[in-house]
Amino acid sequence: MNRMISYYLVISLASIAYGMYSCSSAGAMKERCRLKTGEYLRHPEQLLSRFNLLETELKVQMSKVTVGGWLELDRRTYNGKLGGPTWRVRPGDVISVRLINQLSAESEVKRRNNSLQKANSTNLYLQGLHVSPKVNDITVEVAPGKKKTYSYKIGCDHPAGTYWYHPHYDGSALFQTLSGMAGMIVVEDNFKSPDDPKSIIHYSCPLHCDREVHLLFQPSLLYKIDQTGMSFARVQKKIGDRFRNREKLSDGRTVEEWLMGRQNDISLYTTNGQVQPTIRIEQGKKMRFRLVNAGGVHVLEIQSPSSCKVEEIARDGIYLPSPIVPRGGKSILPQGSTMDWLIKCNKKGNFKINSSPNIRENPGIGRASRYRGMLARLEVVENPKRSFLKSIVATFHEEAPVSLPPLPDYMRNLKGLSQSHVTGKFVVEACVNNIINRDKYEANAEASYRMPLDGVEEWSLLNADSSNSHTVHLQTNHFQIVSYNTYTGPVSIATRDGVTFVDQSRQLCQDSGPTPSSVSLKKGGVSQTDYQPYQGQGTVPVGQWRNTILLPPLSNITVRLQPSQYTGDVLVGSQNLLRSDYGMKMKIKITKKGYRSKLIIKKGGLPGTCRSRDFYPTTMNSRPMGKAEFEGFFDWIYGLKPEYKKKYGDQRYLSSIYAVFLRQYKHSAHTGDHLKNFFQWAYTKFPGYRKFYGDQSYLAELYDYYLFTHVTDIRRHKRE
Repeated sequence: MNRMISYYLVISLASIAYGMYSCSSAGAMKERCRLKTGEYLRHPEQLLSRFNLLETELKVQMSKVTVGGWLELDRRTYNGKLGGPTWRVRPGDVISVRLINQLSAESEVKRRNNSLQKANSTNLYLQGLHVSPKVNDITVEVAPGKKKTYSYKIGCDHPAGTYWYHPHYDGSALFQTLSGMAGMIVVEDNFKSPDDPKSIIHYSCPLHCDREVHLLFQPSLLYKIDQTGMSFARVQKKIGDRFRNREKLSDGRTVEEWLMGRQNDISLYTTNGQVQPTIRIEQGKKMRFRLVNAGGVHVLEIQSPSSCKVEEIARDGIYLPSPIVPRGGKSILPQGSTMDWLIKCNKKGNFKINSSPNIRENPGIGRASRYRGMLARLEVVENPKRSFLKSIVATFHEEAPVSLPPLPDYMRNLKGLSQSHVTGKFVVEACVNNIINRDKYEANAEASYRMPLDGVEEWSLLNADSSNSHTVHLQTNHFQIVSYNTYTGPVSIATRDGVTFVDQSRQLCQDSGPTPSSVSLKKGGVSQTDYQPYQGQGTVPVGQWRNTILLPPLSNITVRLQPSQYTGDVLVGSQNLLRSDYGMKMKIKITKKGYRSKLIIKKGGLPGTCRSRDFYPTTMNSRPMGKAEFEGFFDWIYGLKPEYKKKYGDQRYLSSIYAVFLRQYKHSAHTGDHLKNFFQWAYTKFPGYRKFYGDQSYLAELYDYYLFTHVTDIRRHKRE
């Protein structure tokens, strides 16, 4: 099939009378009619690669866009439309984008770091794609009147899937994305055996484009102030935007004032630039929906349409092992995430695609911004041209299971690997006041962590916020969810100076923030709150891959990743773009093979700890240890806790037993997990030891911390 043939026909039928307005477009701006809904869905322009190259231009410009049939808004856009064109590429292609910033410098307001600023400076970020961070660099500024050509090489083994692009310049990422600057990227499936009748390619472009539907969800009309205080008009004011829709209406109010009025309830997402459009599909025909939460504001909790069978087949561009039915009939789509559905509706009729939050169904989402409202309508019609016999054959075909392609080698299953394969450990700690790892982002600061290519990394993703969930995104590399653990770390409390910490018994931590005098314990809830660590299984099943994950309040999630192909600086931080603009992100450096993972300790203490003696996960399996280190460990213990030696006696003799253990099992390297094996061995060989001394396997965590703080070569870095 010629790939230059248009994949989609724009349906130019009359609008359905779900949300008709009763006055002409010419008078609508003055008379404030209801927004028009129910138009048939239009797909964005489709740009296709040719001869392994997709070459295109994105013009960033002020445009007057019409929404809801009559509402005219001044917006910053890509090529003059809400939502940019869709890019369709294949593994091995090159995407060449000429980004032309046609905005003026008049609105440029330079403020302090980590604030909303520079409304007309921009850049380009491809979210979810495994491409070089040296090209996909958010620190680049394309100033007003400037242009830049980006060239992204898609690897030959890149996963086929749904991704998206948007601006991510520090200070204006939220504002420009809310304005409508976003677009979808599709890496098409590339199968060696397209004749497989179960293959997903039979529900996808380029062979079966009639079965594919693109849904770009954008928070284009967020004017009514929500529970978090979010409103596009407020963002415009804070960033100093002079295009604020101040045209006068017949009653003397401005369009902006009318949009923000509570009685109008203008808090709407657009879908492909339309308000609640109608998706028309055929009864009994299995379709593939590609969904993108292109907002950076809300979590979408998308209810499966009634009388339709929905299966999730991919998340964040990565295929699942097999199609799964959404838990509770609802798909959770965090900020910046993508998802692919297989959907088949056996009943004719009109249905809704809603985002329907319910705290009882998904308590792990916490007090995040959770959008409630209709995203689109679904019209299911029968095919009058299909005969009875063809209907039977088609039903058999549509009910057949679908096989999904395997993942590339660099996304092998890491969950089952033993600790001996783990080459580095790191902690990501989300806190109140847009703090991550006890600090805020500085573009010129040293990376918080260094990890080598092809090493197996094990990270602990912690949320020290007792009220709000946080959505965390990692650039370039996806990660696999390994386990959900009970959170035992400190609780972050907002202060005038930023943040301080208390333990879960509500006692102030040491060396982890401002002095106690700057903390209002009563207002912070410390004196009256019983903290409840998260005990659930989150919104992502163990074993799945993501590049964006929602962390429930007071949660601890273990993930693993294996950096591959690309070195350079990558960012990990909040996918809530308001928090990101306010500094909730940090830099991680991927180094060449052969280097050891290295943590750079900064001001505020080790993330996840409350006091200096608290456990911090680390990996020591790259360096041999022996009897001397074990003796030094107990010397350290006796210095830290003199009462330990008094209660249990001098246990340095264990170093001799430990040496026997090392010789017998030929271990030349060890971590705390290795020490647990030693105690298990010792209890078996000397049963009286456990009876006399008790179970001391908890020393394994202290041993990890001792090795980390006394043996490794760690740079302790304190900023001025």
